[in-house]
Parts: sequence; C-alpha cells; structure tokens
Amino acid sequence: MSRGKLKLIATESGQQLGLEISKILKSPLAKTKVIHFADGESDTILLESVREQDVYIISQKDLTTHTSPIEQYENLKNTIYTTLSAKAKHVSVIIPLMPMARAHKAKQRQGIQLVRIAKEIVCAGAQQIITVDIHNSTSIGYFNGKGDNLNSYS
Repeated sequence: MSRGKLKLIATESGQQLGLEISKILKSPLAKTKVIHFADGESDTILLESVREQDVYIISQKDLTTHTSPIEQYENLKNTIYTTLSAKAKHVSVIIPLMPMARAHKAKQRQGIQLVRIAKEIVCAGAQQIITVDIHNSTSIGYFNGKGDNLNSYS
C-alpha cells in the first residue's frame, strides 16, 4: 500500500518526545498552534499542509505542564480531527503511556475506561494507535485491530 509523505505532529504534551523522534528520523515537526479558551477548552490549528501525507501524531502524558491529563487527551483528539479535516492520507497516533491503561477490567459496577478511551481515539479518526508496554497486552484488542503495543524489553 502506497502512503503519503511522512509528517510528524506533536501535541502540546508530546513536544519533548516529538523533538527526539524528529531528530532521529531527520524529519521536522509540523508547525501547530493550540488556542486555549477561558472555559478550559482548546483548539488545534495546523500551520502547514498535511494534505495527502502520512501523519504521525505524538502525544505523551506530561505532568509538568499547566494542563491536566484530561485536557492533554482532549488536545490529542482535537489534533486527530484537525489533521483529518486537513485531508491527511493516513493518521497514526503514538501514545507511549496510554491513558486509563490500568483500568482494563471491570470491578463490580464500573465501566472499563480503557474501552472508552480506545473507542474515542478510533472515532476521532486514528487509523493506527501505537503504545508501549500497555498494562495488560490483551487490552490492545479494545482498539478494534488498530492498536499496536510495542514492548520495551526483548
């Protein structure tokens, strides 16, 4: 399958990891802008074209920023949607630390939060989700065939 030219995008929380990946691949990060509204919502703006390109969105839970993990997750979904609206050919998401990955089984009368997260990322339009050392490797099944769990050990 022929895919488009590679384009790397880092969410606000994924900037450091994005820069490291960018250096290794010798491919610059796409320029983006995130607008934060007073009510806590945000919007992602692409400052360059991703039309017909193979886009990798890099996100990372970052506890050192002014935004909460939930805001960071919403920023990821906004970025996926914006990228697809800009006519990217293929969108992959790299999330080394998957949100809610430890919530992979139900106890008593509670939902499985990882199922919700997986569905939301897929519904936002991600065609592939790459994570590292997910808490329970069978949880990758929640991503409907679109998830890949990489192991940091051999």
